[in-house]
Amino acid sequence: MLHCKEKFWKIGRYLSILEWDEDKLDMFKNRTILNIPECRKCKLALLCGGGCASYAYDYFGSIYKSGCEEDMEKLFIKILPIIYGKLIKEKKGNKQYINHFFRMTRYIDMKLKLFSTILILIILLSSCINCSPQTIIKEKKKPDVSVKTTQIEIEETERPDISLKFSVPYNENVFTLFCILNLAESYKKEHSSYKFHPTAVKIKNDLNNINSEIVEKIESDPDFKKFDPYSPELRNHIISAMMLSKEKFLNRNILIKEFYEEANIHDLYLKYKDDYEKELEEYRKILPEAIKKTRDYFRLEGPEEKEIIFVLNLLGTFPGCYTNTPNKIYIYNSYIENISMGIIHEYTNTLLLITLFHNEKNSELIQQSYGLMKILQESGVFLGPYNSWTGIVYKSLVHSIVIRILLSNNKEEMQSRIQFLEKSGLILVRHFCEKLKEYEKKDIKFKDFLPEMLSTIDIEKEKEEFIRDNK
Repeated sequence: MLHCKEKFWKIGRYLSILEWDEDKLDMFKNRTILNIPECRKCKLALLCGGGCASYAYDYFGSIYKSGCEEDMEKLFIKILPIIYGKLIKEKKGNKQYINHFFRMTRYIDMKLKLFSTILILIILLSSCINCSPQTIIKEKKKPDVSVKTTQIEIEETERPDISLKFSVPYNENVFTLFCILNLAESYKKEHSSYKFHPTAVKIKNDLNNINSEIVEKIESDPDFKKFDPYSPELRNHIISAMMLSKEKFLNRNILIKEFYEEANIHDLYLKYKDDYEKELEEYRKILPEAIKKTRDYFRLEGPEEKEIIFVLNLLGTFPGCYTNTPNKIYIYNSYIENISMGIIHEYTNTLLLITLFHNEKNSELIQQSYGLMKILQESGVFLGPYNSWTGIVYKSLVHSIVIRILLSNNKEEMQSRIQFLEKSGLILVRHFCEKLKEYEKKDIKFKDFLPEMLSTIDIEKEKEEFIRDNK
């Protein structure tokens, strides 16, 4: 069951009329075990069905990831015989009921993996020959994000060592979203001291001339009163803005559509296209090398298989976010002067998720250092969205890798960055940076070295250093 406290998960409404969000329905219909890479290899896929979509989205940035808990296989093998035993006692007269669960328990044996594979093949074949409507998976053509709001073609690098498909489009959806946010009172207060890009300053001045009635609607709207840099609702709006066509994005929110039309945002978007293009061109030049540098650090073989869509926003102060689909990686960044840092940080996020969370041993090692969470909670440090121990370990790793890639030759700046991050609650950055220095000298892949980084966390040492540095 999905929680609906965030609009991202809502698929329609029933008051005052019954209305469905067709895009959302298609998104969830297409979330099957055949569209989740991990599930295709899992022998429990037909029992589990891919797990919780919300869990997958929260932890991996995409619903097209497995949402299973770590010990799902052990749980099934342990609990089904118990259920069967209880059924025998309680349902002695109902042979059909008992036999159903008997078949379920027999399913989990040495032949399970082969049996699951055969069933998946049957589903695929039936889909191809249209013999079973219930198993047909509707392949919806996804819009090409590179051309939905701009005429920029997908670029493909010619050098084989950096081979990847990518685009850095000027995105009208993202532009519209942050135009409306810059008029929302709560957002303006939150970011009053933020240093904006010169182009953003000019756009903000133009926004001040918009009809006051429209601005009043925005300021009074409850949805736009709660947005801040760590708002999951804002993250979901950004991801939708990157992935959807302009028509579908505007139809998701009545106020955004009304604002777009009445404030002539399309004209404003065209007015600043040349200004944006100058900035975007720099990102197009730097992106291939930044991706290569990151992949080299992880010691990954071969090119990036997914197409990368990188969206820059000069108007916002939301730091950055990303999401994965089976074929694409969407990366969003607000403007920062260090272009490479923005690209490498968000791309590292996507790589580290797979390395860190898709490994049972790593998950167990993370929990061994959970004792450090208590000292963070007692210190009163604001942890933002990373208020779980897994999240803190994950973000500490991301920042440490970015530091080692970009700042390893600048010790003064590196130490300053480490101190800042540790005071922000990312308590393991120093430890990970020290271990990464060892990794750089070894002939080993990052995924194979990661367990050592996690297993050598000294809880007492980290506690002492955190207390000393935060006196």
